[in-house]
Amino acid sequence: MRVTAKLIAAVATVLTGLMSANAVLRVRRETDIFLEDFGRDHRVLARTLSSTLQAIAAHDGVARAQTVLLATEHGAPDLHLHIMRPEETALGLRSAERALLARGREVSRHEGDEFVTWAPFRLSDQSLRVIEVRESTAGARAYVRQSAIRNAWLAAANVMGLALTIGVLGWWLIGIPTHKLAQKARRVGQGDLTGPLELPQRDELGDLARAMNAMCDELAQARATVSAKEEARVVALEQLRHADRLVTFGQIASSLAHELGTPLNVVLGRALLLTEDEPTRDEVAEHAGVIAAQTRRMARHIRKLLDFSRAASRRRAKVDLVSLAREAVDLLSPLAARGGVSLTLEAEAGAKLEATLDAEQIQQVLANLVVNAVHASRPRQSVRVEVGAGWVEATPPPGRHAAPGRFATLSVRDAGRGIEGAHLERIFDPFFTTKAEGEGTGLGLSVVDGIVREHRGWVEVTSEPGRGACFTVYLPERVDDDTMIETPSEAP
Repeated sequence: MRVTAKLIAAVATVLTGLMSANAVLRVRRETDIFLEDFGRDHRVLARTLSSTLQAIAAHDGVARAQTVLLATEHGAPDLHLHIMRPEETALGLRSAERALLARGREVSRHEGDEFVTWAPFRLSDQSLRVIEVRESTAGARAYVRQSAIRNAWLAAANVMGLALTIGVLGWWLIGIPTHKLAQKARRVGQGDLTGPLELPQRDELGDLARAMNAMCDELAQARATVSAKEEARVVALEQLRHADRLVTFGQIASSLAHELGTPLNVVLGRALLLTEDEPTRDEVAEHAGVIAAQTRRMARHIRKLLDFSRAASRRRAKVDLVSLAREAVDLLSPLAARGGVSLTLEAEAGAKLEATLDAEQIQQVLANLVVNAVHASRPRQSVRVEVGAGWVEATPPPGRHAAPGRFATLSVRDAGRGIEGAHLERIFDPFFTTKAEGEGTGLGLSVVDGIVREHRGWVEVTSEPGRGACFTVYLPERVDDDTMIETPSEAP
């Protein structure tokens, strides 16, 4: 109704101004008409009296003429008639008025609440006399004042009636439709695109309602399209990550096959000893214990490998990153050892570093970074890759949806060939790799960046060609469910 109120105020202001101007002009016009009537009546009366009184004064004298004049004004209380010399007038004649009287012309003047007319005539000795016709204008002024008041009340009534009419029509034609449009806009803003808005009127507001309905239909279609594309993108992304995980799994499995050779030989040797003739009870227990220990060792390696190979479950929970880093080091140590690289965990003994995250995804991040570090360290021998964990106070770089504060860090540092400056800006691009053909897909660091971004963190890279590189992953202490991008738990 604010639009209607503004419209009422604008119309009332304009109408009041117009009516006020009309009233002022009307009062002036009526005043001018009254004065014109006064002047015309006075001149007619003065001319009639001047010719009559001139004859009476010439025959009977001025006194007789004055007596006749007084008798003439009888019955008209607002009218006063006098015969006098020009210099005897109470108001005082101006020089121009004297000149007109001398030429036999009447002179009228409106002074205060009186209208005065002087008409000249001459006596027998040619001396000049004037007949003064004086009449009060109080009655006329009262009439004009009453007319102005009446017009003011009439204007006020017109303004109020028009305002009431505009208010009712504005509420019906503007207020109700506008309120419905505002409610629809609020629902759209909250994401509710259902329930078309029906306005029966065929005007601009009706057109706006129909356009809003069409917009909601298009938005709903666009939302469905985007949702389908996003679902397909998430599925493809998860498949891509799982494929990258399987690539790493293949490399770990290859190294683990060599690692399992020793315990298998031990198991085989002990089993052969058990087949010897009549082993003692103690010898059987000893051989069985060794076989069981080596079997558990192999099962532990195989279980870790199988856990790593399966698709991410998208479970978020409080995880100790130090333990997670230690598991990654244990899992990847055989792969590193084949390239003459030793893996070490740099963390305070007994320290716990708990953060809410997806443990399997962060394990994949560490695996990809460590594998890259091992490859960057070849063909040099007896080198070390350090995996670290800790807490820092940090400010996220621009574009990250995280506030400054406390962040958990996981770092992987190598002393390999390093990264050239020209490549630093592209290392997280999908399919970008500096490895020889067949040695890498270029997806590892892209997957790392995607997972860390989903956790509202970021990856910081420092490198110097020939002196190695350090990848540091920053993760918020807690990532709520509504701040992470959900993807399917299983890849097809």
